[in-house]
Amino acid sequence: MESVRVYECVYADGDLIGTRHLDGAGVEVQHSSGKPVPPRPEGVAPTASHLPGLGDVAWLFMRRRGEEGEETLETRRWWADGTLQSEWTLDGTDRRYYRSGVLWWEHRRVPRGDVRPLHGTWRYHDVHGLLRRESGYDSGSGRGVERHRTRHRTAEEADGRGVTRSGPVEDAVEVGLWQVRDADGTPVREVRLGRLWGNADLPATPAAAELPYSAAELHAVLAEADADDPDGGPAQLARIRLSAREGAAALTPVIGDERPWPAVMVDGPYWHEGIPVSPLTPRSSLTEVIHALRWGESAGPTLARLAHDLFHRGHLHTALDVIDAALLLGDDADRHRTRAVLLRALGRDTDADAVVPGPDHVDPAAARLLLAIRERPADNGPRLAYAELVALSHPEHARLITPSAAATRTTRTPPWPRTWPRCPRRCVTSSSAARNADSCARSPTWKRRPSCVTMTPSSAPGPKTTASSCSSQATISPRSRCFPLSAATAAYAPMTPTWTATPWPGWPGRRICGSWKVSRCRIPTWTTTV
Repeated sequence: MESVRVYECVYADGDLIGTRHLDGAGVEVQHSSGKPVPPRPEGVAPTASHLPGLGDVAWLFMRRRGEEGEETLETRRWWADGTLQSEWTLDGTDRRYYRSGVLWWEHRRVPRGDVRPLHGTWRYHDVHGLLRRESGYDSGSGRGVERHRTRHRTAEEADGRGVTRSGPVEDAVEVGLWQVRDADGTPVREVRLGRLWGNADLPATPAAAELPYSAAELHAVLAEADADDPDGGPAQLARIRLSAREGAAALTPVIGDERPWPAVMVDGPYWHEGIPVSPLTPRSSLTEVIHALRWGESAGPTLARLAHDLFHRGHLHTALDVIDAALLLGDDADRHRTRAVLLRALGRDTDADAVVPGPDHVDPAAARLLLAIRERPADNGPRLAYAELVALSHPEHARLITPSAAATRTTRTPPWPRTWPRCPRRCVTSSSAARNADSCARSPTWKRRPSCVTMTPSSAPGPKTTASSCSSQATISPRSRCFPLSAATAAYAPMTPTWTATPWPGWPGRRICGSWKVSRCRIPTWTTTV
């Protein structure tokens, strides 16, 4: 900026601790805009740099070794009001704070070349500063692997059932023998969780088989599962299915006598701060959902969640048995409707009408969509159309269907442009003007290539790329290396609901005109591979 007259470096003990830009009057200004730097709040380092345009994180302090700051020794960030947001030191210690200034989490990463694996004990606190979780990581394999976990709760929350529980972890799932203890370390009880059963392993067991088992057959399945892993996911799932035949007594070994263990967000956006969340997350595996029953999570909703997850994995008979078990614990209207959905998905419309009669009987349009879902289970199009049809009359059905189907959505053919506008062949990265497609076009140092990218119907000849989220194909010039950002955004304007910041894997122009990266653009979710 023309208003900047002085660039000042500040050192302490030979380390660079800050830089400043001053105007002709000696006032500190922002080097990008020339506007005066606002006053630093109390608690912010006097050499901290202002960060305009980065939301509430407004100040950054860095201590760097050497005259030119070749190596970062420590960093600190503050919110706009001067509250410390995070701090990091050279030994790998990292701390993050709530907006109130209370410690949220602290951990350490071990420097190993370009890799900094998780190491040692990571601690997570709630908004009141109470320690809620400790995770022990082993970095010996070259990457941080969680091996041990401890959860904490208050005496009031425990109600005499122990304030800490700790045990082994495998692939982020609690497994094996866990110890529950009082505040003085006295053992209260042991809980055995069995070995690890992944989302690919558990559905492949006889306990999750897509069969309408009888009670005798389930007893045989349970005996086989008990002989292999009596506390693991298959045995517990067999007991849940058996309870749908023999009553709630079969659920006693699955649920147990516990109180919930509060948790806090271990990662994710700041709008979750201070909200004690369930240990179950949308990413929790089937085994973790079953384990949650052992740790005091509300049994009815947890079983309904398990039925939901099984339904979306195509295990309709198993999901029906699980929702029947959930109904043993409470006569909930939403669970009855879920049961009706499962019965209809299995072709048992008469039984479904008996569960939810009258207004819940599907109209002809919904019946056609349900038939299409039954005939084409891998196609999410009918599912999404059905969710849209019943969104007003049965919002609980739409909530059950839409989130999972959207993850693998098959959409209508998008309005691919017939021909993309001409674009630069490449841009010289050393040009200061090569920051995005528009400024690049004004730079004299780019070369132009006509018809850089041509999109055609799937019947056209030439090299093909398949878009995984839609049914069309596109032909891309194999020599293309960049395309105009403005053309991309204009071409996909009709698909605004599907915009994302995710880059296109395999797209030949991963960098648009030199230094502008695709990952910084708002682009549609079509995944393109060459």
